[in-house]
Amino acid sequence: MEGGDLTRCVVCAGERFYSQRDFNQRLGCLVAGIGAALSPFTYGISLLICLAVDLGLYFLLKQVTVCYRCGAIYRSVPKNPDHGPFDLHVAEAEMQESRYLRRGNP
Repeated sequence: MEGGDLTRCVVCAGERFYSQRDFNQRLGCLVAGIGAALSPFTYGISLLICLAVDLGLYFLLKQVTVCYRCGAIYRSVPKNPDHGPFDLHVAEAEMQESRYLRRGNP
């Protein structure tokens, strides 16, 4: 990190990153699943509560930067406008490049 900007992963030397909220995705799916399971009994009110919880967490939680190659999470780095949201195309390209490099190709 030069001058505070994250340009290269310290774990794998990857150069591609994305930003996301610092929240456990499995926990989010569990909350949504519970809200959906309870919705027939609560006439959909449980889904509204889940939506309110989700919105609250969205505004409360900070952004983190994640390395596409190894998944390393960087929490206290300044936001870089070059690090956008997750892009499946970039993730696939990074995975293919990693495989290529692991096989010993230059």
